[in-house]
Formats: sequence, C-alpha cells, structure tokens
Amino acid sequence: MLAAWERADEGLGPAAEARSGHAGQFREVLAALDAGTRPPVATGESRRTMSLVAAIYASALTGRPVGPADLAPGAPFYAAMNGGIT
Repeated sequence: MLAAWERADEGLGPAAEARSGHAGQFREVLAALDAGTRPPVATGESRRTMSLVAAIYASALTGRPVGPADLAPGAPFYAAMNGGIT
C-alpha cells in the first residue's frame, strides 16, 4: 500500500514532499476508477484511516480524549472534520 503512494509522488520534486501526499493519493485512486480497477487501498482501510484523522481533529478541537461514540453516526464529527465548530 505505501509503495503505491510512493509511486504516486515520484517525480513531483521537493515542493511536493513538503506538502502532504494527498495529490498523489487522489491521482492513484482516480486513475484506478478511470481504468475500472481496484484502488490501491481498500475501502475498509480508508475508513480506519479517516476515523483516526477525525479523532485527531475532534480531540484537537474539543481539547478532550475522543472515543468511538464521538465518531459514530449522528455525532458531530461523523459528518464533518470540524464537528460543526466554527
């Protein structure tokens, strides 16, 4: 999986390395969708990653530990990374 993202970022140069790898990741996923093939990362794996990211955002924004219930359907951070906090 990591190799796919590293390939996606090849040739982008130092400026891209200073940013996140999202551009390369999106490029790989969109290329797979266009080709009718499986993306380099399965949906379940993506879900776990996004849950971790949501928990980090939720904890940072609320200043408290975050558990699974804080990220469940109906919870503010389930639908938006900012949990509706502006």
